[in-house]
Amino acid sequence: TRLSFPIDRLRQEILSQLEFYLSPDNMATDLYLRRQMDSQGWVRIEVLASFKRVQSKTSDVNLVRDVLGLSDYAEIRGEWVRSTEGWEKFVLPTAQPSVVEVESPYSLLLQADKAGHGTPLDEPEELEEEDEEDVVFVMGRE
Repeated sequence: TRLSFPIDRLRQEILSQLEFYLSPDNMATDLYLRRQMDSQGWVRIEVLASFKRVQSKTSDVNLVRDVLGLSDYAEIRGEWVRSTEGWEKFVLPTAQPSVVEVESPYSLLLQADKAGHGTPLDEPEELEEEDEEDVVFVMGRE
């Protein structure tokens, strides 16, 4: 990932390691990580944070989550992460059904903007307003 701003050495090292774990080259041979994936390719962030090479840098799962947020190769939903590149090829037939919630249209727009494929809305409320209908209440006598 090429960032448009500097980050400290620790975060850069963690980012490089995490992106390696999520890479297609690693996924092709890392059966343990693939066994941790659900049917939609999601892995708990704490699983990646528990790996020895990450643990040698930090034991802070929140830091790992924050660093994953800097990656162009990681998609994050709460406590879950998956590769943005070809995760479908690596899901095992025995994978558990996904429990990761489907994202909102606003988060899809933000993700598209992060990838350079769209423009986010200025405010999330704008999206909600599009779905609202005008309702008129009429008070009368009975």
